[in-house]
Amino acid sequence: MKIVTTALLAAAAAAAALAPTLSTHAMCPPFTRPEQIVDVDGDQRVFIYHRNGVQDLVLQTSVKGSGSDFGMLLPLPSVPDIRKVEFAFFDELHQMTRTRDVAWKAQAEGLGAGRMMDDNVGLERVEVLKNELVGPFETVVLKAKKMDALIDWLKENHYQVHESDRTLMKHYLDLDWFFVAVKMSPQAQGKPWDGRAQPVGFRFPTKDIVLPTRMASRVPNGMAFTIYVLTNSRVSLPGFTNQTTSLARPVSGEELRSFANILSVMEKDVLLSPDGAIEKLAEAQKALDPRQHADFMNNRFRGLFLSKFNGFFPKEKLAERDVVFQRENVLDEATVARLLEALTQPAAQAGVARQLLEAGGSEQLPAVSKGLQHADYRVRRATAEILGVISDARSASTLIEALKSETDDFVRSGVNRALQAMSGQGFKSHQTEKWEEWARSLK
Repeated sequence: MKIVTTALLAAAAAAAALAPTLSTHAMCPPFTRPEQIVDVDGDQRVFIYHRNGVQDLVLQTSVKGSGSDFGMLLPLPSVPDIRKVEFAFFDELHQMTRTRDVAWKAQAEGLGAGRMMDDNVGLERVEVLKNELVGPFETVVLKAKKMDALIDWLKENHYQVHESDRTLMKHYLDLDWFFVAVKMSPQAQGKPWDGRAQPVGFRFPTKDIVLPTRMASRVPNGMAFTIYVLTNSRVSLPGFTNQTTSLARPVSGEELRSFANILSVMEKDVLLSPDGAIEKLAEAQKALDPRQHADFMNNRFRGLFLSKFNGFFPKEKLAERDVVFQRENVLDEATVARLLEALTQPAAQAGVARQLLEAGGSEQLPAVSKGLQHADYRVRRATAEILGVISDARSASTLIEALKSETDDFVRSGVNRALQAMSGQGFKSHQTEKWEEWARSLK
């Protein structure tokens, strides 16, 4: 009864190696029956898009074998929305990054209370939060407090857990994370695997870029990955310098819009924020000023960088910790303060503003907002304009408070113009009560 499971989607999912009726392995390994052999062929593909406190994670593996059941157990820090992603998605990413000379210019159908939901009865410490059909996969989002309860649920659902998986899963239980169990749907079972599996996308709130890989250390030697990271700063992989080669470059909205499948994953990114405030902001713009809303949507890819990593991740490295990305050009508060000081020189303002935007956008919001209290009126005015371009709803109250206390008419006009750009509202600078009423509508 030999089961060969090499990790699937290694760098992005972390499935436990659970074996007999269904077996899962590493981040996203195959679930197979005892008599079947499933093997991973080729590198695992991972895409990460992180902005405004929300992450898209798209995973695809290459599999050959006779197994009809296949899936993963993926730990995540919050409850995800899950969807099918088109097969051409990673082909477009490869095309976009195949040369350094390219463009350097500036469905989920609910399953209801299905079989897997019923299997949760009596396991009081494991809560089934979602149960959906996504392409050829059944997906179940779980919340567990105790290791024994999680293992009981997996066994009740025909997974056999290896003893070594306990430590790996406990790491994520201790972090109070959620688990996504993925397997082939009954409709898709019986079909042979010979090639790349259907990509699956997960969208979830997280302050930091997340790539849970610890459980991938269950594989014999390690895994090969191709990882794409799109966010508003360059990123590196500390600790994996000798194992990977990388590419990082800025991308423009025009370039991204030329790849339909990439855009389909990101098309609503302007609405991404854990509290929904940016969605309200965009809807308000759309209702009041469609042209302003169109400008807002067209600028949503400002300051993005695409980083690509190819390489082999040794078992020992994966066992040490999850893969951690380091932002390369996100500025600390002292650097932001120095840049704000440079805004006193009109000739430098355009370059400084661009640097602040490209270095993180909304991630720099608290530090950039301090420019509204600067002694120099030019810094206050330029800061307001930058906040208007970032168009993060969190800055609305900050701008309104600055408007109420500002005495310089030149600065007041700049603050008011930033609020108009952000909101699509035509209020004047003296109409602070209307601005406050609008800001409350975002909460």
